[in-house]
Amino acid sequence: MEVRLALKAAGFIGLDVVGIPGNLGVLLLFCHLFLAQGHMPHNEFILSQLVFANLMVTVCRGIPQALTALGIRPLFSNRVCKTILNAYRVGRAMSITLTSLLSSYQCVVIAPPTPGWTWLKRWVPGHLPHAIVFLYGLNMITYTGGFLFAKAFPANGTIPEFIINLEFCIIAFPDPMAYVAYIVRDFTFVGLMSAAAVYVMLVLHRHRRQVQGLQGAGRKAEEASRAVLLLVSTYVLLFGLDNVLWFYTLFVSRVHPVISDTRAFFTCCYSAISPVLIIGTNKKLKRKSLGYGPEGQMGVRLALKAAGFIGLDVVGIPGNLAVLLLFCHLFLAQGHMPHNEFILSQLVFANLMVTLCRGIPQALTALGIDPLFSHRACKTVILAYRVGRAMSITITSLLSSYQCVVIAPPTPGWTWLKRRVPSHLPHAIVFLYGLNILVVYPAAILFTEAFPPNSTIPEFTLNLEFCIVVFPGLMAYVVSGVVYIIRDFTFVGLMAAAAVYVMLVLHRHRKQVQGLQGAGRKTEEASRAVLLLVSTYVVLFGLDNVLWFYTLFVSRVHPTVSDTRVFFASCYSAISPVLIIATNRKLATCFRCGSKRKAAENVPSSVESNTSRVAPTQ
Repeated sequence: MEVRLALKAAGFIGLDVVGIPGNLGVLLLFCHLFLAQGHMPHNEFILSQLVFANLMVTVCRGIPQALTALGIRPLFSNRVCKTILNAYRVGRAMSITLTSLLSSYQCVVIAPPTPGWTWLKRWVPGHLPHAIVFLYGLNMITYTGGFLFAKAFPANGTIPEFIINLEFCIIAFPDPMAYVAYIVRDFTFVGLMSAAAVYVMLVLHRHRRQVQGLQGAGRKAEEASRAVLLLVSTYVLLFGLDNVLWFYTLFVSRVHPVISDTRAFFTCCYSAISPVLIIGTNKKLKRKSLGYGPEGQMGVRLALKAAGFIGLDVVGIPGNLAVLLLFCHLFLAQGHMPHNEFILSQLVFANLMVTLCRGIPQALTALGIDPLFSHRACKTVILAYRVGRAMSITITSLLSSYQCVVIAPPTPGWTWLKRRVPSHLPHAIVFLYGLNILVVYPAAILFTEAFPPNSTIPEFTLNLEFCIVVFPGLMAYVVSGVVYIIRDFTFVGLMAAAAVYVMLVLHRHRKQVQGLQGAGRKTEEASRAVLLLVSTYVVLFGLDNVLWFYTLFVSRVHPTVSDTRVFFASCYSAISPVLIIATNRKLATCFRCGSKRKAAENVPSSVESNTSRVAPTQ
C-alpha cells in the first residue's frame, strides 16, 4: 500500500470514528430535549438540521473514502453511486447553507432594535422551517447535473477528462463550466455567513462591557453568538484551504491524487468536528454530555462512549481473532511461518488482549453495568490489558525495526544483523513480555482495586470506571506515569526512526526495485504495509499522550478526558486487523475464498494499491 493511501485511510478512519458517533449522539440528544421540553429554541432547531446534514456527509463520504483507501474498490453500481452522491452532495450543500443560516439568524438576534432589525426579529423565527425547506430544494436543483452524470468507478480504471473522481464513484461532466454552479453557490453562502459573523463580532465588541445592551436573551445571546462564531470561523478556514486546491483543479484536466485526497479530507473535516464544537459551546448539551441527567437518562458522554467502544469491539474482537486463527492455519498448512508474519501474529494476539480486556468492560460500564469486577478480577484484567497494550507498542516497533533490517543495503553491519535478527525473533518476543510485565506489575497488581460502591475516588487515582488504580501518593503517581512515558516514547521513537529509514530506502529505489534486498518487490510491498501500521499507531499515540501528559499534573482527572484517552489507546488494536488484511495478499485471498487457500500461500504478502491517475474531488 502506498504511503498516500496509508495516510488517507488513517485520516478518514479518524474522521469516521469522531464524526459518525458524534453527530449521531448530538442529533439524538436534540430529539430527547425536544420531547422533554415540548419545543426547541430556534438556534437549536438550526443546529439539529446542521448535525443531520453533517452526519449525511460523514457517512456518505467518510466511510467509502476509508474503504477505497484500504483497497476495497469498486464498491457501488451506477444506481447506488447516484444515490450515495446525491445524499453526500445535498448533505455538504446543506452544511454550508445551514451554517450560513445560523450565522445570519444570530446576526438578527443580536442586532439593535432599529425598525428594520425589529421587523426581521419578528419575521425570521417563524419562517425558519420554510427557509430550511427552500435550502433543501435549492441544493437538490443545483446538484441535478451531478446526479445525471454520476456513475460507478470504471472497472478498467480509465478516467476521462473533466471529472470529479471520488475513487469509489465518478461524476463525468461534459465540460469544465459545469463546475461553476457549485463555486457560485458555495461562495455566495460562505460570503453571507462571513458578513454576518463580522457584524456579530462588531456588536459583541461594542457591548463587551455592556451586556445589557444586547437584545434577546442578554448574556445567553452573547454566548450563543460566540458559539456561532466558532463554527463559522472553523468552516471558513477549512473552506479556504479546500478551495485554494479547488481553484487549481479547475485549470487542469488531470489532477494528482494527493491534491484530491487533501481536498476530500478538508471537505469532510467540518462535518466530523462540528459536533465536538457544538457540545463544547452549548451549556445545555455539555451538562447532558457529562453523564446521566437528573431523571437518570444516559448522557451524551456515556452514549458516545458506549457506541464508540461497542464499535471497536465489533470490529476488533472478530477481526483480531479471525486473523490470528488464519495465521495458525497457514502455519499448520505450510509447516513454517515467515518472520514478518510471525511478528504480525504476536501483534494480533496482543491487540486481541487489549480489545477484550478494555473494550468490553468500557462498553458495559457506559451502559450502566457497574461495578463489574472484584479486586482480584480487576488485578487480572488490568494486568492483561496493560501487558497487551505494551506488547502492541513494542511489537509494532519490532516489526518496523525488522523491516528496516530486511530492506537495508548489504553493508557489513547490516549483513551481520540480517543473519542474527531472524533467528532471535522468538527470544526478542519473550524479552519484551518480561520487560513489560516488570514495568506494569506495580500499578496492575499492587495498586489496582475494584470500583468503590459509593463511587468515592481518592486522590492520585486512575479511574477506569470499572476498576481504579490507587497510587499511595503523588510521587508514586508521577513516577509510574513517567516510567510508562519513557517506555512508550522509546519504542515509538524507535519505530518512527525505522519507518523513516524504510521510507528513504523506498524513495531511493523507487525506480530500481532490484536494489532492494530480500524478496525484491515483495519486500517493498511488505515495507509499505509496515509503514501503514506504524503511521496509524504514531497518530493515535500522539493524540493519546497529549491527554496523558495532562493527567500527570492533576489529582483528579475528568471522565471525558479519560474516555477520550482510552478510546484513542484502543483504536489501534481494533483497526489493525483491517489494515493487516488490506495489505496482505495472502490473508486477503483467504478471506475472500476459503477454497483458494493453497493459491494464497504462493502469492506476495502485501498488495500494491491500484489508484487512478486522476482525482479532482469535491
